[in-house]
Amino acid sequence: MEIDKGRGNSNKLLGRVLNGIYKEIPFQLSHLSGGSKTNAIPREADAVIFAKADKFQALLGIIKEWDNTLKSELRFTDPDVTLTLTKADGSHGRALSTDCTEKAISLMMTIPNGIQTMSGSIKGLVESSSNLGVVATTDEGIVFDASIRSSVGSLKEYIKEQAYAAAKLAGADFNAHGEYPAWEYNPDSRIREVFQKIYREKYGKEPEIVAIHAGVECGLFGEKIKDLDMISFGPDMYDVHTPNEHVSISSIKRTYEYLAAVLEALDS
Repeated sequence: MEIDKGRGNSNKLLGRVLNGIYKEIPFQLSHLSGGSKTNAIPREADAVIFAKADKFQALLGIIKEWDNTLKSELRFTDPDVTLTLTKADGSHGRALSTDCTEKAISLMMTIPNGIQTMSGSIKGLVESSSNLGVVATTDEGIVFDASIRSSVGSLKEYIKEQAYAAAKLAGADFNAHGEYPAWEYNPDSRIREVFQKIYREKYGKEPEIVAIHAGVECGLFGEKIKDLDMISFGPDMYDVHTPNEHVSISSIKRTYEYLAAVLEALDS
């Protein structure tokens, strides 16, 4: 739900910075880390690199340039973006090979991220997106975990194939898991009409019906029960799928009372 806000993805930003550094100063990666959930836009990311000690001042200069670049690019959507460089304490183990370093950077640069397509039928609605939510270093290697979403099944498959192609070129293993089936908007929904009617009666105003770009359980139900009539509704939520996600407690009470009124109407 925040993918359209233009916020920076720390994993992708770090990939750009590392790519920029590598073109000027050779180094070897030791560690990559960023994000905690695939469905949350990552806020922090860090890398440990091995470079010659006499290159530290040059690295500081490059980091300063990139810090200014990112601050300029994200001044309206992520004005607090910050890039820093510090000397490591020497406890980060061995470095990856030059080949693995280059492939890891290439993956960070090429894995699809952000808005991929917009809806042609509903103005302003994100139709397809990808979020490189987690980058983690393990004993076996580096893991890149992205969440791909689309209300059109074929487009979701296309984005997945792009990610697979990037992994294949880098010689990396690829695994798809936890897929959400697409749930497309139904213009003739009887259950939506009932919810609208009860909302007018209870609150004295028209409800706002919107389509959003999010993975919800309705897609799973719709895949199993064909022609199932569904809507999704809930309390007021803010900064959804970010580390700042929070919900209005008072709106939860209103949502409960609203649902109870709808169920009563359906039962009568």
